[in-house]
Amino acid sequence: MIDLDVPPAPGPAQTRRWLWLIVAVLVAAFATVAGLQWQQFSLLNGSLRYESDNVVWTFFQLEVEYLKLRDTLRDIDRDPARLDRDALQIRYDIFVSRVALVDAKLTTAAIATKPIQTETVANVQSFIGAADVFLGTRAARPLDAAAARSMLARLEPMGEAVHDMSKWANDAMDAQVGARSELVRQHNRISIALMVLQLLLTIVFTVIVLRQFRAFEARGGALERLAQRLHEARSDAEAASRAKSAFLANMSHELRTPFQGVLGMLALIEDGPLNAQQADQLHTARESALHLLALVNDVLDVSTLEQGKLRLVPAPTALHRLLAEVEALMSGPAHAKALSLRVRRDADVPAFVIADGTRLKQILFNLLGNAIKFTDAGEVEFETSVETGSPGEPVLRFTVADTGIGMDEAALSRLFQRFSQGDESTSRRFGGTGLGLEISRNLASMMGGDIKVASQPGRGSRFTLRVQLSRCEAPAADPAARASLDTQPLRVLVAEDHPINRKYVRALLVRLGHDVTLRENGQAAVEAATDERFDLVLMDMHMPVMDGLAATRAIRALPSPRSAVRIVALTADAFPETREKAALAGMDDFLSKPVQPAELQAALFRLFGRPIAARAVSTQQSPDPAESGAAAVPPAASATRAPWLDRSVPEKAYGDTGPEFHASLLHDFFGDEGGSIAGLLARMGGPADAGLREAAHAVKGGALSLGLVRLAAATAAIEALADGTDEAQIRARRQDLLLDLAQSRAACIEAGWINDTAPKLEPAWG
Repeated sequence: MIDLDVPPAPGPAQTRRWLWLIVAVLVAAFATVAGLQWQQFSLLNGSLRYESDNVVWTFFQLEVEYLKLRDTLRDIDRDPARLDRDALQIRYDIFVSRVALVDAKLTTAAIATKPIQTETVANVQSFIGAADVFLGTRAARPLDAAAARSMLARLEPMGEAVHDMSKWANDAMDAQVGARSELVRQHNRISIALMVLQLLLTIVFTVIVLRQFRAFEARGGALERLAQRLHEARSDAEAASRAKSAFLANMSHELRTPFQGVLGMLALIEDGPLNAQQADQLHTARESALHLLALVNDVLDVSTLEQGKLRLVPAPTALHRLLAEVEALMSGPAHAKALSLRVRRDADVPAFVIADGTRLKQILFNLLGNAIKFTDAGEVEFETSVETGSPGEPVLRFTVADTGIGMDEAALSRLFQRFSQGDESTSRRFGGTGLGLEISRNLASMMGGDIKVASQPGRGSRFTLRVQLSRCEAPAADPAARASLDTQPLRVLVAEDHPINRKYVRALLVRLGHDVTLRENGQAAVEAATDERFDLVLMDMHMPVMDGLAATRAIRALPSPRSAVRIVALTADAFPETREKAALAGMDDFLSKPVQPAELQAALFRLFGRPIAARAVSTQQSPDPAESGAAAVPPAASATRAPWLDRSVPEKAYGDTGPEFHASLLHDFFGDEGGSIAGLLARMGGPADAGLREAAHAVKGGALSLGLVRLAAATAAIEALADGTDEAQIRARRQDLLLDLAQSRAACIEAGWINDTAPKLEPAWG
């Protein structure tokens, strides 16, 4: 008997059983993952459906319109002379239109009906029935102060019920969203566990296959000595080895497929139009984009700090205005998470200090942004107070406290270290680079201050910025400085794509004695800022080729001193989100269209610390469009009741230039000097897209600047269209727009703004 010295091989039957068991478990795992993915897809569809219903927003709008109607009636009650039937009619009609949207028949698909809804809606409808006697389409009684008083008496008692109904709707939807989000997180945990199981099974399978392969290889070496007698066995072993290799390759491919599926589904969930709570948990595309922008900015700041090139630019700063701007920008994110943002300021906080306002705001934005990001419920408190300093200069204390997740001692010890956060799980949930706090502390140190933090897990955190700043007088009180600057005009670059707006802004600046350079898009503005040095850039945010945000970032990336130019945003979108984008891009201030002379003068005052104008401009401030709605475009639903013209525009915006200048701008607008109207009409031959909305935005800006409020409302409705809106609907809106253009021109003639010789619409436009 020949001793072949061949190691024994595992039993074939036992190996097959193990292989079949592994395959069965893998198939079961794949099926489970597929089922979870289908459930997540269904949850996403449900989330999108509830998002489109926008139930909570309708209840909130009803409450807002109730408060506006109530305040209007209160004003009339206090002063009957303020009775304005048209204004009251508009408020009442809008309020009535909101009531139908919260009817139980419309909301029951998204939220279970409760008595608070049916009873409150019934009470509101009872009020409408009584108020229709004075304000309905068939009003039977005249509207006077007594009638307004009686309506107020019926309306006021409903305030608490309307508020409670709005809060109930918000709480109910939050509960549904929370349940769906928890289910999604549970599915994700199960999916991850299954992926780990698959990986372990693959490793076991690989070990078994490799063991078999080595056994056959060892046996093949021994069988070679048997020559022909063992040739057949050797061939079988090689065939088995090839089969195992092919099976391993197939399994590798099958493993990559479910991994791609899971990652793809997570990406779809993150990129979807989710509500605020889901966006916070699943990192929506908008948060990812903002995170990337913050990362780039943080890396640039860290690099500049390391090179010692970052310099503070102390200047007289209106501290109260700075704090108000911080509050305004951070109230939006806090509201989106249903957090209470409490802002307190001691009475002895100085109005003006010597500070680098931009860097001080950067620190406060970071502290407040972190507090809001790491707080899921409760409140964030922002307090500014004064400590006794030396010698007589105030030590300002900015305190940001939250009721968020808090931190333990280990997390606090590495909090201000680069690329670190509270803990690893927090980093995965909330994201972030860990650079923001390091930069903020370095900036505070450069200002001669520091940032301290106290925190407890589950009890929230408290960050305190202490910095000593010198008081100063309001810049306007320095007559010598005013006189020296009155003779030094600014070099201003205006980037605006609409020719009417360019001409208008240029006229305002020239009237103030400044040197003006005009560019029609962001790319041209960047090139001009690269070649020449300007004191100020007025940057439209919506432009072709390169928008204002991208242009601002490009200018900020230029070498010093080109990058330090003051940049002011120009836009008709006076919303907190737009202001936040402008600030994040590096803009120093914000002006809403139509730009008023007094507002432009105020912006120059804020940026340069003293009046710059060579000629006097009325100091009476127009109301902030973001607060009063003066520049805001009314929604399409109320456009039919809006007046054609804002008759205050000629005096308010063009009073110092005379009616002839306003008339010349209207002449250019209706003559479509820049082709913006023709471009818009040309794009209205097919489905809605981004190009159509940009064209509508350009026409809207020109219309607002000229006081054509109904036309601005019509173009705003076009700007708000979703991608892919039906071509037939677009063509119908095109006909309406042509009619609005003609009627706006006729209204201008009737008002005496222009005469009959002003250009009419081109026949080809029809």
